[in-house]
Amino acid sequence: MDNLDLNLVVSEALKLYHCDGPGRPYYDPEAMLKAFFLMIYKGFTSFRRLAKHLARHSLEAEMCGFDGRTPEQSTFSRFYKRTGRLFEAMFYDFVAQARKHGMYKFRVGVIDSTGIEAYSQRDESNRRGRSDPDAVVGKAHRRWFLGYNVHTICDGEVDLPVAFKVAPANVNEKRLVKPLLNKLRSIRVRFWRLVGVK
Repeated sequence: MDNLDLNLVVSEALKLYHCDGPGRPYYDPEAMLKAFFLMIYKGFTSFRRLAKHLARHSLEAEMCGFDGRTPEQSTFSRFYKRTGRLFEAMFYDFVAQARKHGMYKFRVGVIDSTGIEAYSQRDESNRRGRSDPDAVVGKAHRRWFLGYNVHTICDGEVDLPVAFKVAPANVNEKRLVKPLLNKLRSIRVRFWRLVGVK
């Protein structure tokens, strides 16, 4: 994690906090972001599991940047709600960093989608999520589920993502190809060939 430059997203996250005056001191945004990376790496599905893990494993908490005191579940939840809009910017900043290090080949691009189930029950209409109203019932891999589809373009030679779009599960993949290609143009990425996975 130390090889990642988080300065851009950390500086943006700090703008969402007041640094002076009353109130408890905030946790370092860089440590919070590194904890999210740990959450993905460990496969945790809730902030509760992440908070408990960090409280019990002081070495991993220190690696994230926490100095003895680790956040509660509610702190992670509030941080995510406050900074969630920054995650897309952080992703494309990482793409730019990887590009500088020559990690991409940009010869063959692969476009595909993956279904992600929402952590919610269906509402009375049986079409949307009760606690997550943006989640919609859709079909992926011959089964119906409640959630979203993540549409991704990856560099086919190195298996690294370059662009993505998240949409409710009932949105047809074909409608998102053009926005993804526009995103590639905006970050000045061109593949020699682009293939879709069926």
